[in-house]
Amino acid sequence: MKENTELKVDKITMQKELHRYRKTLTAAERDLEIYRRQVEEMQDRIKREHADAGQLEELERLRHGLDAKDAEILELRQQFETGGQGGDVDKLHDEIGDLEADLREKERLLEDRDDEIVSKMFDAH
Repeated sequence: MKENTELKVDKITMQKELHRYRKTLTAAERDLEIYRRQVEEMQDRIKREHADAGQLEELERLRHGLDAKDAEILELRQQFETGGQGGDVDKLHDEIGDLEADLREKERLLEDRDDEIVSKMFDAH
């Protein structure tokens, strides 16, 4: 009878330990899933930051292109105002129109890129 009681006590003790181990295992699995998500988020953030750096370089390149086109437009306007300096005034006028259209398109692209970067920055936070 004493042995039977000891076996029952051992059984209950083992059941409690098993329950505690299962609870610990479940908590560890939840923690592992949280850590896995954090690692994925960090990887995504690193990819976005790398992509953002490339976009910033392209934005800078577009800005330089815009500045060059602005300078060219100013120069052509000056030539137009001074009578074309022997050149064809209509040709200069057409060229100014083309450059202005090109400038507007580049400004639109630049604004799109800026909006894209800003939205990514807000999405990251």
